[in-house]
Amino acid sequence: MRIMAKRLQVLEGRFREISTERVAPRLARELVRLLPQVGRRVDGALEINLSREELAQMTATTLFTVSRLALELGKARHLESSTRSCSGKKSSRPVGISELK
Repeated sequence: MRIMAKRLQVLEGRFREISTERVAPRLARELVRLLPQVGRRVDGALEINLSREELAQMTATTLFTVSRLALELGKARHLESSTRSCSGKKSSRPVGISELK
């Protein structure tokens, strides 16, 4: 019963994020959540093998918005992204994504 209650709390928190927060902080939070689960080290960076489309679906936004944010982060040298994966620079801090507008 405790496991189900915990999962329900997590689910409620994610619904609250989707309905009340801007996209950039949601994307940042999702990337931080995914790192321990599916992230791996590649050439001094942390890589998540998810497409931009998958990230858009996970954060309840459009592919265009995720692509725009990835481009902004790429210019700031925090993130390298392709259509199939995203890699965070070792020196970057994931919360930097939430500072984008």
